[in-house]
Amino acid sequence: MLSRERLASAVGERWSDEELSEAVAMLTRADGRFPAGVRALPPELVRVIQRERLLVAMLSAVTETGYRALTVQDVLDSAGVSRPTFYEQFDDKENCFLAAFDAAAARLRERVGAATAAARPGWRDRLRGGIEGLVGFAAEEPEAARAVIVEARASSPAGLRRREALLDDFATCIDELADKVPAEPPAALAGAGVVGGSTPCSTRACGRARPGSSTRWSPR
Repeated sequence: MLSRERLASAVGERWSDEELSEAVAMLTRADGRFPAGVRALPPELVRVIQRERLLVAMLSAVTETGYRALTVQDVLDSAGVSRPTFYEQFDDKENCFLAAFDAAAARLRERVGAATAAARPGWRDRLRGGIEGLVGFAAEEPEAARAVIVEARASSPAGLRRREALLDDFATCIDELADKVPAEPPAALAGAGVVGGSTPCSTRACGRARPGSSTRWSPR
């Protein structure tokens, strides 16, 4: 089920509050699925909402089955949409997963960036804020966190490159903070080490890996 806030973030400012509220009410009345027949919403808004529902369904389905075992039908079952609706939006399973990855990674970057910016001045507090933002995201959006950190490793080369780029971005930010420490120069692998140590901790909020996923994390 899409929340009002998630839907508004996905569709931007192209539609009125009344139209968005009607969309949420319609989905709520139909248990998360658009009712069949004539709809009172603009066709383009329906298309955008259907895309967002498929992205949410992809995160749910890949968490449940793992990327390697995942099929388009798993996503359809989770979203409650037809196969033609899926192929109006995406070419295949990989294309849908990459779109879901990009959307989740953007939310993760925003969350970590906001937490870092809100921290008190000083590299320690900013680093702590960023790590808390990462772990907080995993706790609030466990399916999205598993997709970008765990399942992307088992996906296509494009998914793996996206994952590496995301973690490299975080490592670079940490290295930039470390460079400000008024002491001996930090080790070259400082940023990568912190990110490498933080991501397993954050994925524990998602529970154990599902069959077909690339990695199995055990909560401790």
